[in-house]
Amino acid sequence: MKQLLQYFLLTSFLLAVCGDLSAQSSVNPILPGITDQGAMRYNGNYYSMGCGTGADLFHSSDMVTWEREKDVCHMDNAWATPYGIKDNHQNAGHICYYDGVFYRYWHSDHWGEPRQLVHLTYATSDKIFGPYVEPVKETWYDNRIDLMVFRDDN
Repeated sequence: MKQLLQYFLLTSFLLAVCGDLSAQSSVNPILPGITDQGAMRYNGNYYSMGCGTGADLFHSSDMVTWEREKDVCHMDNAWATPYGIKDNHQNAGHICYYDGVFYRYWHSDHWGEPRQLVHLTYATSDKIFGPYVEPVKETWYDNRIDLMVFRDDN
């Protein structure tokens, strides 16, 4: 009975502590207000994009002070333009560098008429701040969101 009481008290204490921790609000310490963020380190600097950054790219040398480079990537493709999807619909982005090319990935969504669109797409550039160009304009990967790039170097 004593062990059961100790177990009950310990469990009650842990639930109280964990419940208190989960009630705290979560704030992005890197770029407040930006969600589903992707980041990359390149040549000693950090670069980031996500929901709320649109066509812009943020960069920092210390991950505390961030600067915004505006309009580094303009969507120009056959599937977004007819439906009014604009650059500010670039969400949950991820950026990476491979073999001399910068890749900028994101999903675009449009919830209006005449049709719902949710697609993954990407653009490339030989410079970190672009301009980025979508190499494939007539096709897309649909009904997916919040991508992340993973490269296995082995």
